[in-house]
Amino acid sequence: MNDENDENKKKILIVDDEFDIVELLKLRLEINGFTVRTAFDGVEALEKIKEEIPDMILMDVKMPRLNGYKVTKAIRENPVTRMVPIFIITAMSKYTSNVAEQCRDLGINDVFYKPFDSGQLLTKIRECLHIH
Repeated sequence: MNDENDENKKKILIVDDEFDIVELLKLRLEINGFTVRTAFDGVEALEKIKEEIPDMILMDVKMPRLNGYKVTKAIRENPVTRMVPIFIITAMSKYTSNVAEQCRDLGINDVFYKPFDSGQLLTKIRECLHIH
């Protein structure tokens, strides 16, 4: 059964090769009123984006077939998707990697390091999507 509110829900695509992370994020977002689609690697993510452009993407960096940086580059190069907000969620260390610098260069909106505070992530998603 589809009601009017379902059509107004913001759509978020979660892209991560860790099933448990995907399921936890999906549950948390759905409980908070978002429509969620999932992909488990970069190639699948680009396929899902072609089917339906999400309002936001939450994505890991290290994934099979196509990493998060390459997916972001493809999204940013496409005029139809270039403005879709992207948050990176990574297990890479903010102290030993250049994740933040690479993300900034690619136009990624925010970076969260695993383990992350899901309440803080939800707040940042709402701010980015202008949901009060």
